[in-house]
Amino acid sequence: MDIEKIAQAIEADAGMTLDDLRQSLTEMQTGVGRVTTAEQLLVRSTRAKTGLRRRAACCAC
Repeated sequence: MDIEKIAQAIEADAGMTLDDLRQSLTEMQTGVGRVTTAEQLLVRSTRAKTGLRRRAACCAC
């Protein structure tokens, strides 16, 4: 897999440079890293827009 070629094509489609894209593609190729679903991105975006945070789990509850 030619990571640079793929990264260039993705950035051309996006119309902008995407930070950390090459690192992400390398992690995908080696099987290292984490998977983020579209739903997780939506939740993260919503939390950022509303200023809400997930409450930490507490053992004393």
